[in-house]
Amino acid sequence: SPGFEATLRYTQCGITMTCQLKSAVMLSANISTVLEFVINQSGKNDPKIWLKYLSEINQLLNNKKIFTDYGNGIRREYRFKRIIPATPQNSKFFDRDGNEISISAYYQQTYGKKLESYPMIECTKKNCFIPLELAHLKDSQFVSNRNVDSDLQNEQLIFSTLDPKAGAPGQPAQQGCKTKCQQL
Repeated sequence: SPGFEATLRYTQCGITMTCQLKSAVMLSANISTVLEFVINQSGKNDPKIWLKYLSEINQLLNNKKIFTDYGNGIRREYRFKRIIPATPQNSKFFDRDGNEISISAYYQQTYGKKLESYPMIECTKKNCFIPLELAHLKDSQFVSNRNVDSDLQNEQLIFSTLDPKAGAPGQPAQQGCKTKCQQL
């Protein structure tokens, strides 16, 4: 059945079935921006509180596809690496003319966007940083099982476990195996 991997084997007790939980977590379609994701994970719209959750957030979003959309038809895609504490106001680079400019000033001049003092996103592309509030999550991306909390996986497994002696719903209880395997 969906969500499980099953195998059948013949043993001393007869035919046995082993089921293993297979789970997949998908990023919610209700959350379209990285900022919304961060607020959802931390429970607050406060960058100071986010710092406590950065490790978890970075692990969940690692290598996910994100994009920027400035409302003028320009859409660029990137891969998420991590959120860093630096803000657009204190992060600077050299523009094409060789002038040093803050990321905040650049977005204000180029796109007419006033940026908040939120942390920045570092992308996998070298020297690529995006203001947090301008990054969108691409739809329908799976979170790797290694990035899913093991407590959640264990909770799902316990919830979906059926004691073989109790029997399936609507089925009589099993009497059990009366061979050497029960004596071990």
